[in-house]
Amino acid sequence: MDILASHDVRATFFLVGSYGQDQPELVKQIATAGHLIGNHSWSHLNLAFAPASRIAEELTRTSQTLEQIAGVPVRHFRPPFGARRPETLRVARNLGLVPVLWNAMTSDWKNPSADSIAERLVRKIDALTRHGRAANIVLHDGSHLDPVANRAPSVAAAAQLIERYKATHRFVPLNTWS
Repeated sequence: MDILASHDVRATFFLVGSYGQDQPELVKQIATAGHLIGNHSWSHLNLAFAPASRIAEELTRTSQTLEQIAGVPVRHFRPPFGARRPETLRVARNLGLVPVLWNAMTSDWKNPSADSIAERLVRKIDALTRHGRAANIVLHDGSHLDPVANRAPSVAAAAQLIERYKATHRFVPLNTWS
């Protein structure tokens, strides 16, 4: 299954700007398939330790680059490492970005087995569902330390999750959440 082109699945892809610049065709493919593109900083810097000027530089450069490539506005921001100190969130909001975190994630970059990634996420998704909550899932495309990392395990895990939940859950990008 081509996850990017699946007609009943939409997602938000938070992209590192420098990787998007290096892989513009992938950015275009994501946007063309109807997925939402979000900002994940320029260099995957831990913004909890950065001055406001560097945060603004990272986020501005990423949004401008991704918008130029994809031809769509970038309005959501997921901080690398979940770095959400007040200064980071203030800068993001001043740039018109909505900060977003997650409630279902695994260390998929450390243990790249599709089955183990999917199994851990199933437990989290099922727990959230039992409590009437939506799952905001994070899957990585390999390690942030390797721009050409193997995406196959995360893609395969996503396919497993889609197959498991397609009859009972909706897969939508953040801008459609109410």
